[in-house]
Amino acid sequence: MKISKKTIYVASTVIIAGAILAFFLISGTGNKGTFAGEIVVRPMEYDLGNVPYGGGIVLRESTLENRGEEELKINSIKTSCGCTEAQLIYKGNKSKFGMHPNTLTWSETIPPGAKATLRILYDPAAHGPQGTGPFRRAIWIKSSDSDQEKVEVTIQGSVIR
Repeated sequence: MKISKKTIYVASTVIIAGAILAFFLISGTGNKGTFAGEIVVRPMEYDLGNVPYGGGIVLRESTLENRGEEELKINSIKTSCGCTEAQLIYKGNKSKFGMHPNTLTWSETIPPGAKATLRILYDPAAHGPQGTGPFRRAIWIKSSDSDQEKVEVTIQGSVIR
């Protein structure tokens, strides 16, 4: 069986075009930030320095923003320890989170360009007097941003008596 040059050319062109199409379909759009929700949290870390054991709850706030062109779905928020609580405040709604995420009953959708507040509350007395010394805690935010499905915000310092 003899195959013509024209048949080889057409078959090669179809294979190359198919490979290019498959590459773009598998890798997404190439510039995901332009076509999907994009989570940005600022600041992402806090150094609380010396925190007095009996000084009460320490509060810090970060801005959570959707810099993408589509909606951003926040799927869950979780903290690394019971001494730390996180709250997401968006359009007057305030949700509370601790060590155990409530992914079955909660999610929040942030439209393109919109901002929410991530409030972090740290209780230096949560572990009792034996809990003095250095600490580092994390707040994990899971979202629909395919480039960074999990964002970590941290607080650190030292509980002093």
